[in-house]
Amino acid sequence: MVHLARTIATVLGILAVPAVGAALEGNRSRFSLFIEQVHAPISRRHGGDHFIRSQEDGLGSLRRRQRGCSQASTYQVPNDIYLTPIKIGDSILNMQIDSGMADLWVLSKTAVGNDTTHPYYVPSSSSSPVDSDGWKLGGKHSVGGDTVTGSTVMQDQVELSELKYPRQVILVADWVSDSFLTRRPSFSGSVGIALSSDTAVGQRSFFDNVAPQLDEPVIGIAIRDGGQPGIIDFGYTNPDQYVGSLAYIPADTTESKWKISTEGYTFGGGYSTIESREATIETSYTLLLTPNEVAAKVYSNVGIYRNEPLPGYYVPCDATVPEFTLNIGGVFNVTIPSEHLKYQPVGNNECYGGVQPSNEEYYRLGITFLRSVYVAFDMRGPSVGFAPLRVPEAKSSSMPS
Repeated sequence: MVHLARTIATVLGILAVPAVGAALEGNRSRFSLFIEQVHAPISRRHGGDHFIRSQEDGLGSLRRRQRGCSQASTYQVPNDIYLTPIKIGDSILNMQIDSGMADLWVLSKTAVGNDTTHPYYVPSSSSSPVDSDGWKLGGKHSVGGDTVTGSTVMQDQVELSELKYPRQVILVADWVSDSFLTRRPSFSGSVGIALSSDTAVGQRSFFDNVAPQLDEPVIGIAIRDGGQPGIIDFGYTNPDQYVGSLAYIPADTTESKWKISTEGYTFGGGYSTIESREATIETSYTLLLTPNEVAAKVYSNVGIYRNEPLPGYYVPCDATVPEFTLNIGGVFNVTIPSEHLKYQPVGNNECYGGVQPSNEEYYRLGITFLRSVYVAFDMRGPSVGFAPLRVPEAKSSSMPS
């Protein structure tokens, strides 16, 4: 069995080397993936080039509607990307580990065009095509609000350090929406780790396929603040990354996303509400999206809702936003600290909020939420484990010798 825990991969620009492993226990190898955060700015332009919010995809569906016109100003738009280099076919690709979908998809040369900053998929000699009428990732299966489509489906080998699967079904993107490449520098695609119950062409996810190789069918994830490397533990949960013990919540299996229940919230140490709502856990999503009335209460005393430059709540960057605590499954509280509720400066001492309304009746637990917890996706059940994220000691993240 392969027990993955300790692989370091720094993603700055284009990576040209595969993940590196280091043996830690006897003759059994243990690996983990350290993933560097990459920010991608979006340009806001004159002449009707504005951002729109999809009712279907909430605030994540932010994209440019028109091209052309001179650039007026640039905003740091909510768009955190965590990537790791993975060998797919004959290419080393910078891939996002995405708990919000089960599909594995990659950019093709056709999708990339003349762009030289995005590695693209090159099939190996052992690859083979899969009969398909084409595919589309959009709507509830959108990629950060963007639509991705393709006419080609392949089977090919995927290698993540010592973890390999020779016949993974791969969706090859021929087209991405116009803002996709500019929003995601160096990005090559996504490896979905959600359940296989709802995939684009009925295939099994990479997680499903490699689970028999792991000591335990589990993936643990720690996404850290301030540009620190994130950590993905395949095949076990890493107590060095969290405090105490994991509290497990049953996952809803009616669709592929990791869906759990929430049982209420508090903010500011005062106001509290007890109510049951569903929530999906999405490692590819930047913000914590909530039902509209929840976001309104979070920013009721310090924020203002505006449609420009992006729809959502804005707060003064020097303001103290009351902490927001969400109860998970009636057994675990996750507290979002004040600094995470001010996601990113946009100028003039204004910050875009880390919690935003979704126009839906459920929560989408993205990176704003995940920076406070260690999360374990366990296929036994299935269930999701939560524990407070351990604050790491200061140390170098350089590659090991």
